Amino acid sequence: EEVAGLLKTLNGKAVDLGAIPGAFMYLSFLSLTVIPHLRVTDRGMFDADVFRDVPLFR
Repeated sequence: EEVAGLLKTLNGKAVDLGAIPGAFMYLSFLSLTVIPHLRVTDRGMFDADVFRDVPLFR
């Protein structure tokens, strides 16, 4: 119950800052092996193998 309450508070704070509801749940899926290595996100390209953004221009 305590952890659930803290997660609810954390999600509420994230939404207040402009994140989508349940943003942390979405992030947990980025490292799954069934998801392609490169992902297109709202912030650009993301490399799930090294868990960082991929620069599109040099």
